[in-house]
Amino acid sequence: MATVAANWLGAHAPIPWYERYARRFEEDRLPPKKEDRYTLAEQIGADGLQLLQLIDREKEWTWLREIPAVQIDRARLDPAVLCLRSLLTTTLAAGRGSAFRPTLDQFPIGS
Repeated sequence: MATVAANWLGAHAPIPWYERYARRFEEDRLPPKKEDRYTLAEQIGADGLQLLQLIDREKEWTWLREIPAVQIDRARLDPAVLCLRSLLTTTLAAGRGSAFRPTLDQFPIGS
C-alpha cells in the first residue's frame, strides 16, 4: 500500500500506525516475551482489518481493492480462515491431531 497508494495511505492511516510500521519487523524488533508477541500479532491483525474496512468504504480510489497485497490480506483475515487457524492451533497445542490431519471430532457436523 505504501508503495502504490502512498498519498491515500498517508491521509487515512491512524497516527499510531506511523510508529508501529515505520520499519519492517525483523527478529530483533519483535518483543522478547511470547505473550507480547501474541499481543503484537493481534494488534497487527486488527490494523489489517481496519485497513480493509477503510479500503471498502473508499468511493474514489476503488482500484485499491484490486491490489494483489490487499486481496491476499483479505483472504488471510477472512473470519472463517481465522477460525480454522485458531482451531488447528488449539488442537496442536493440546496434542490432538496434526496440522494436516485433525481428528474428525474437532469438526462437529451440523452444529
